Amino acid sequence: MSLERRGSDSKKASKLLLAIVLTSLLILAFAYVPQASSRPNTTIKIDGDAKDWAGIDPILKDIQGDEEGDYDLLECYVTNDGSNLYFMIQVYGTVISTVWDMEEENGPSPPYAVGLDTDQDPNTGVRGENPQLDIGVDYLMGGPLHTNDGLDNYFFVVFKVSKVNGEPKFEFVGFFPSAFSNSVVEFSCPLSAIGNPDAIDMVFAGKPLGTDFAPDQTDGANDYVTYEVYVPAPPGRPPPYVGGELYSTDKLAVLAPYIALIGLASTVAMAIKKRRR
Repeated sequence: MSLERRGSDSKKASKLLLAIVLTSLLILAFAYVPQASSRPNTTIKIDGDAKDWAGIDPILKDIQGDEEGDYDLLECYVTNDGSNLYFMIQVYGTVISTVWDMEEENGPSPPYAVGLDTDQDPNTGVRGENPQLDIGVDYLMGGPLHTNDGLDNYFFVVFKVSKVNGEPKFEFVGFFPSAFSNSVVEFSCPLSAIGNPDAIDMVFAGKPLGTDFAPDQTDGANDYVTYEVYVPAPPGRPPPYVGGELYSTDKLAVLAPYIALIGLASTVAMAIKKRRR
């Protein structure tokens, strides 16, 4: 074979290799689908009906019998839609509510509460005593509460929590929607009301002052759960996003088939090139 023919075949093989690689990259760009989250982001209607939570796994489950039924936590759920954070708590008994007297400065202790560590730093916020939590609570949500005006309006109250001169300080943030039915209570709050965190360490509690914690508070560390705040992806970009950045629990696993495709294309092109020599 002449040098001219070899040069021509080499150029053809190089062009073929380039075309295959570019095609593979194009497939990769359009076919890439991130792994689904076990807690997908969605909007929840606060109506006391658990049907909106279908397909969303509980962030934690608690054992039965560590508190009387109405305060005994069974399962806790969290999700968001980029604007609001949604919660659902299921108890072994029946959800109860407490009357909030608007003339009281801080109101009564709520039946159920969630402590939120929005900066994930146990040295900020308040850790409490007996037991001391493994998180520093920056925001405290409690309810369901209702006023004594005869209206069936239920809500959770949110406080920003800090420590001043060694003492807890509670700053009122707002009242936010809640509804309950039988063993289920739902509630929500705007993400902006708690500082738009990217991730939250949290502890759930039942009974005034918290006697049934979920997770249970042991002598060990890390007795809390972490929720990553997924927000909707910008138009034309694949979800899910966390903190505004593309998030995947295992990007290499997702990309592996396409990387293999590019490698196969390169191998085929090189084989064609060698055969024509």
